[in-house]
Order: sequence, then C-alpha cells, then structure tokens
Amino acid sequence: MSDVLIDPAREFIRALSAAHQTYILYPAGHPDRRAAVRGCVEQARTLVSGSSDVPVLFVARHGFYLGSTLLAREALAFTRLLNVLEGAGIEAVEFLSGISE
Repeated sequence: MSDVLIDPAREFIRALSAAHQTYILYPAGHPDRRAAVRGCVEQARTLVSGSSDVPVLFVARHGFYLGSTLLAREALAFTRLLNVLEGAGIEAVEFLSGISE
C-alpha cells in the first residue's frame, strides 16, 4: 500500500470516530449526523482517488492497518472506536469507487 494513502487513512479514521461520537450524542434526523457521514464519505473518496488498488483498512489485534501498515498513533488515539468495531465483529473496511452517502 502506498505511503501516499497513510494520511487519508488517518483522516478517515478521525472522521469515523467523530461520526461515532455524533451518532451517540444526537438523535436520528439531527443535521450533525448527516454532516458526520459526509465527512467520512469525503475522506473515503480521497483514499479511493489516491490509489490504483482498492484500499483496505483492517481492524486486527487491537490496531488499525492500512494494508499491512500499522497506524499506531490511531490505534492509541481512537481506542474507543477500535473497541466498537471489534465488538461489532468488523475486521475490514474496503474502499470501492463510487462511494456515496
């Protein structure tokens, strides 16, 4: 996986964590929920546009990996998100072209 994708992957994790918090705080239909999803979609599109391959973000061994690259800072900074994803049994997020809200 290209080093060019590391920063967009980090930004996606940050946006996903913010969206998770937003969904905890606000009820269904709240405009901040839509804005949070929009932020995730924008970061996912950046990931897709920066790669000729399909980027895959793995959740494994209590860490985030872009391909085989450990995103150590994000694993430490977003422990709550890691716990939620692992608890839900989510092991990977694959970023395909044509991402929409």
